[in-house]
Amino acid sequence: FGWSVVCLNLVGDNNTNLQDCVNIYRVTPVVRLNIESTEISYEYDRIVLRYRAENYSGYVYWTMNTTNDTSTTSSYANSYIRTKYFYPDSFGQIEICGLISNTTVECVTVNRTARLVEGGIISPSNNTTHESSYVYISYYAVNYSSGYITVNGNYYRNLGSHFGYYDNYSQNWTNYNNSNSTNYVNLGYGQSTICLELIGEDSTEINDCISVERAVPHHHVEITYPTNNLSLIGQSLNLSYIIQNSSSHHYTVNGVSTMPQGNSSSNYIQLFVGYGNPTVCVVSSDLAGTQFSDCVIVNMIDPNADSDSDGVPDHSDLCPNTMPNIMANQDGCALYQLDTDNDGVMDDADICPNTQQFANVDSNGCAAYQRDSDGDGIKDNLDSCPLTPVNSVVDSYGCAISQIDTDNDGVMDDLDICPNTIVGSQVNANGCAPSQLDSDSDGVVDSFDQCPNTPIGTVVSPSGCVYTNSGNNSGNNSGSSSGDSEGMPGFEAAYLVMSVIIAGFVLSRKKERK
Repeated sequence: FGWSVVCLNLVGDNNTNLQDCVNIYRVTPVVRLNIESTEISYEYDRIVLRYRAENYSGYVYWTMNTTNDTSTTSSYANSYIRTKYFYPDSFGQIEICGLISNTTVECVTVNRTARLVEGGIISPSNNTTHESSYVYISYYAVNYSSGYITVNGNYYRNLGSHFGYYDNYSQNWTNYNNSNSTNYVNLGYGQSTICLELIGEDSTEINDCISVERAVPHHHVEITYPTNNLSLIGQSLNLSYIIQNSSSHHYTVNGVSTMPQGNSSSNYIQLFVGYGNPTVCVVSSDLAGTQFSDCVIVNMIDPNADSDSDGVPDHSDLCPNTMPNIMANQDGCALYQLDTDNDGVMDDADICPNTQQFANVDSNGCAAYQRDSDGDGIKDNLDSCPLTPVNSVVDSYGCAISQIDTDNDGVMDDLDICPNTIVGSQVNANGCAPSQLDSDSDGVVDSFDQCPNTPIGTVVSPSGCVYTNSGNNSGNNSGSSSGDSEGMPGFEAAYLVMSVIIAGFVLSRKKERK
């Protein structure tokens, strides 16, 4: 390059020389590096750079500056378009520069953005119940550099990494096959939390979790022997029980775990529990690990113990708290602890010890058929007159004459001098009605005596008046003359007879009722 002399030399037949020269200047060519294009690769993990050189053949020295570091490399260049790959490890503005012969530099800037990590669990739905131990998980996930399925916080399956492509039409990142992924997890019984965890290439994290339950089979634990509050002699207890769908079980005495003493089987054991009132439990866990228990309280009796010092050992003592120095029977019971006839009054206070069952008794334990409250010889249940005075003579109904009003006239028989008064009659203090009195002693009762004050010894007619020869009565006598035999006197006699009959009928009915 630069100035050059170009000459033409000619030699003739006679060796004659001819020369013609010119000066020529050749311009030095310009060396250039042309970066034709840059783009992010389809896989989004590298930058694809296309370049060529002008007036140069040789190596280009490249420098890549990222937010994290600077890296260098080289590649061959000539006039043909060549391709160079760069693998950045960060995102954002990335500058790439090419250098030729330490003089020619060409740079380009590329903005690399992280692919958007997306994903989530599609099925099963949250809070669902499953019978099988295997649950299939359908999920959507794209653009993750690492992914996992976890169960209850523990890593269950590594999903590796997966990136899709950006669909310009839908403006979304899409899986290559445009389909969801499926995986399965093996669940234990009970509630479990299943999570999809995705980490993007820029460390962005996505977590989507659901809660599912594997149904726990029905669990049952039951002590079949002994029953609650049963009394047994000794310190060893033979325990029978039933357990169903149990993952494990153990035994406790007063809340402390204990080992079987002997004779252990699937539903029968012998435990040492000691004397006293221990609480014995079978504690069982269902297949999900939840604990359940069934417990009984037993009274373990020392065969030589006599707590109340009544001479009867506790295991045979039906009355365990007999007071000191009180005589007890063979069952360990004192009179004040017994109610032999079950009438609610203890034997020490019961003066009627053989009362019939269900009879109502007084505070002395006596029923009506056992009492004679007024001491008249007639039991209370048969005594129609319960308050008979002492030493009175009574009838079969327990009634004294002072308690009876036979003719029901309001005057007791011991005071009634007219015992057969007609029912409904008005009587005096002696129990007599006018039909039963003859105040003037003329032989005509007061109820028919038309002359009530006849002198004693006077002969009177049926109307109670003195006989006269005239047609009129005289003095205190009234009524008609010689007509005493007519009309009213005959009717009054009939009426008197009828009243006596009625009174007799009423008295007979009263006796029947008694």
